[in-house]
Order: sequence, then structure tokens, then C-alpha cells
Amino acid sequence: VQRGNGTAPRLLFLVPAHQEQLLIAGCVRSLVGMEYPSAARRIVVIADNCTDATPILAREEGAEVLERNNREFPGKPRAIAWALDQIELKSYDACVVIDADSTVAPDFASALSRLAPLNDIVFQSNSGVLNEFESWLTRLGGVLSRCRYEFTYPLKQAAGLNCPVMGNGMGFGTNLLIRHGWSAFSITEDSELYAIYTEAGVSIRHADRANLFSQEARSL
Repeated sequence: VQRGNGTAPRLLFLVPAHQEQLLIAGCVRSLVGMEYPSAARRIVVIADNCTDATPILAREEGAEVLERNNREFPGKPRAIAWALDQIELKSYDACVVIDADSTVAPDFASALSRLAPLNDIVFQSNSGVLNEFESWLTRLGGVLSRCRYEFTYPLKQAAGLNCPVMGNGMGFGTNLLIRHGWSAFSITEDSELYAIYTEAGVSIRHADRANLFSQEARSL
């Protein structure tokens, strides 16, 4: 797949979703609408133990949907591991995890591709607040987000240090997933993955131009 003068990295977008009928349509719509070659991306929603309209709405907006029903082992990490076992990872350069309550910028995939080659690295995009100026609480969330992604992460990367992955907008080179599988199943799977890959000497990069936004609670 050609993009400009080079080859567009093949990106797999996984959207783990449990009872997300209020926001899943907007999430999928933003992923489908990205300015990126359609042949170089795949959007898969993992409908994890859903009893609402999540899978229906995701399909209507153009995503593939894998429906998982496992009441004994629910949750995002288990859902991701289950989905990865069903996908031929060799067909992609990287897998990107997007929370179902998020929307991505139109140039999100293109910004990720700036880090290519992606196959053997981990990366974290910027995660902002969609309704940042709605209340004092959403403004606080925006301040914390800006401190992390506009100041802390650039400093870490400039110093040659790994940037933590944050669960939403994190990406993994498929060579890593093929070799090691999905190995984090705690309630803080992102911190666990950060520790695992850092200890293994894997580079975790900051995708500083890739932006996504999540809905923040407007009150306590």
C-alpha cells in the first residue's frame, strides 16, 4: 500500500468494548474517517460480554465485530488476548488499542506511521479530554493530560527513556506480539506492559503527533 513516496504501515485497530452503546458509534466513525489508506488499516471492535446494542452499532458504522461471551473471565486484557488469537498478526505492522469511549483525530494513523518501522517497538499516542472545558473537573483532567503528553513525555523521549503506555492509544509492533503474545492481565495492564517491555529492553516511543480524545466525567 503506497502512501506518498513510501509504504503505509499496516495497522490493526482493536477496540475493546463492554456495554458501550452510548459512545461506540462515535469511536468507530472517527476510526473509519481517518485520512489513511483503507487497505492499510483494519478496525475490529471486541464486543466483550455485551447485552446492549454495542455490536450492532459498531457494525453499522463500518467496523468488524468479534463477539466474546465469557462471564468467567471478563475484562479488557482478556478480551484483547482472545481477539489477538483469532487474527493473523503477520498481516500487520502494529496493533493499536483504542478505548470505546474515545475518538481519534483524522490524521491519527498517519501520525503513528511517522514512527515506522513499527514492528519491533511499543508506542503511546497523546490522550486528551474531549469535553475539556465543560466543568472544573474536566478542566483538571485536561491539565493533567497536557502535563503528561506536552511536557513529561517529550522530556522522557529526549532523555532516551521509555514512555509509559496508558491503556488507551497504546500500540505494539506485531513482531513483539507474535513472539511474546499478550502477557498482561491485571487491572492495570498498561503499567504491567510498561514494566515488562522496559525490562526486556524494548523501545517505548511517544507518538507525539497522534491525538485521541476521551469523554471525561463532568462532576464527582
